[in-house]
Amino acid sequence: MEKIAAIINMFNNIQANTNNHLGLEATIINKLTGAYYIGRKCRTNKDVDDYLDISDVDVNDFKYIFLQLSTPNFFGGVIGDDSIEKVKKMAHFKGKLYVMCSDPRIKPINYAKVIYDRDSSLINDEEIKAWDKLIDNAIFLFPGKSLSKFWKDEKYKDFQYFNWFNDIFKSQLHPQLNNVQKKYDVVYYGDRRGSYREKLVVKYMPENEKSLLIGFKQKKIDVPFIKKLKHAELIKKLDECKVSLILADEEHEDNVLTFRLYETLASNCLAAISIEFDPNKEIIKDEVLKDILYVKSKKDVEKLVNFYSQDLIKRQHKEFERLINSK
Repeated sequence: MEKIAAIINMFNNIQANTNNHLGLEATIINKLTGAYYIGRKCRTNKDVDDYLDISDVDVNDFKYIFLQLSTPNFFGGVIGDDSIEKVKKMAHFKGKLYVMCSDPRIKPINYAKVIYDRDSSLINDEEIKAWDKLIDNAIFLFPGKSLSKFWKDEKYKDFQYFNWFNDIFKSQLHPQLNNVQKKYDVVYYGDRRGSYREKLVVKYMPENEKSLLIGFKQKKIDVPFIKKLKHAELIKKLDECKVSLILADEEHEDNVLTFRLYETLASNCLAAISIEFDPNKEIIKDEVLKDILYVKSKKDVEKLVNFYSQDLIKRQHKEFERLINSK
């Protein structure tokens, strides 16, 4: 099979599974483009035919490489040998680099310079210059309206729209009505994302035993909490809840749909969409849902809990199908 495209992550091992958002992104790029995974062969990917170990790869065998962005977070302060090899080899890449822009907290950086600053013996000046050129000439792929708002930087105002989120959830989620017993009224799940998101959680989350936080501890509100769940387990947990809060970073608002929105629309849990997220109410087209899903206060969230019905879930599932099939 001709090697045309690949996907790589400099400081994380690229994942060929659907356990989290990084794996979901990598596997959908593999499915859509036939891209090989380039990383470190190990126990979790040894049976994946399209997975190539960086030590066996000439990156210039590929015309296109998708870069999944990552931050320097070296375990024990040690830079992995595979990361060093990936950065050094990519410095000599002559093809086209596509940068996947999916997190406002993770911008493209000169990975060679990061390694050099930690140990100058591992990287040379030419590799640092090559990475500057690689990023400058890259095509930035973004699934939203404005990349400069997402990263708050005019340098990145030019981008190519590519909504791989639609394709992820078209392949992963297949809405079905069920009669799972509701244990919770309102749920919010996600990583800690800073003070802005925390303020929204405090604003919208009813403070009682029927609320649930997943993977997101918040000291200012007293509600039940459980640890972060794998994606498949999370989807099942959503079905035990009546309403899920759709909150986001400022950079997402009126800009890009989030994983959380797709997941909730496809579940048996109503999406309480904060008005900050979609101030012009553009996402939801169903007039009945548009009237009740958008919330401006904790009281609106509590009203939505009381509105819960399978008829509304059916309407929400249709909205999900419309979204994933839109361009």
